[in-house]
Amino acid sequence: MLGQPLVYTDSGTVKGCGIRLLGQLPVAVGSKKFRLFDGSANIYREGAALTKMILMDVPMNSNPATAKQERIALSNFWLKAEGKSPAAARAGTYKESPSEKRAYLFAAAVEPTIDFIMGATYGDPVQVGLKWETDYDWVYVGRVELSEEDRTRVGNCFEELTK
Repeated sequence: MLGQPLVYTDSGTVKGCGIRLLGQLPVAVGSKKFRLFDGSANIYREGAALTKMILMDVPMNSNPATAKQERIALSNFWLKAEGKSPAAARAGTYKESPSEKRAYLFAAAVEPTIDFIMGATYGDPVQVGLKWETDYDWVYVGRVELSEEDRTRVGNCFEELTK
């Protein structure tokens, strides 16, 4: 999984921090497409936690940023730091983004979301649970790849956020 720090500001003041994840799911031999997840976990100064997830198929041998994507409907997803509780949807908060088709959002409990962001940032194994077209969750486990500079950026964001 690849990671990217997220810093939300307003007039130079940090309002939120998070991490974006991009991961490739295994595909069948000979497949003409590959499946990616693109998600994030975020904490805001007001004490809110928000997560987002997109699941998509992309043609093989193409650039995911510019290729025609086929988004996959998700019935649920969750994010979890190893040994911690999952950042999962609070009742009634799981929904499709009003501004982006087949991008799913939910409000999560703050503590598991912070655990996930910190675990992902500092190299602990994390889990991404995805459910689509099945009665079970597909769970992907791994460490998030971040540069030292990006790890520092997330840490500095949380320091500013808690001032």
